[in-house]
Amino acid sequence: MLTSHKRHYGLHKDFIDWKVMLGLLRKKPTSFKDSALAKMLGEATVTYLTGLRAQPRREVLEACYVTLKEGTPIEQICSRLDEAVRRFGHEDLSTLIVGFRGLKDTPTDDRQLMDLPEHLSQPTVPSVSLEPYAGLA
Repeated sequence: MLTSHKRHYGLHKDFIDWKVMLGLLRKKPTSFKDSALAKMLGEATVTYLTGLRAQPRREVLEACYVTLKEGTPIEQICSRLDEAVRRFGHEDLSTLIVGFRGLKDTPTDDRQLMDLPEHLSQPTVPSVSLEPYAGLA
């Protein structure tokens, strides 16, 4: 037995400690296919992960584990992993993992401009003379 977890019999639901589950899957990545995590992921992601050898699969699961420990909900981790496989699954593994980790970033266009104090609202750049460098061309 890998782990045990509580069950709410009235709701017919299992309550999974995802830190424990992902911790175990990191250690035994070959057990991924029959895990609760595999049931939450999209079909393409499950196919991708089961197609990996144990060590590369462990690296992906490690990235998920670290992201979970940082406080990201498991549902968001699953959707980000699905998106990373969709976007970067044809690339090498390190690109996929960087893509997975980077999907939490706010795109540049979505960032709000800073409110600058009045004296900084019109930044100026000092003029620079290029005459000393004219003979180098």
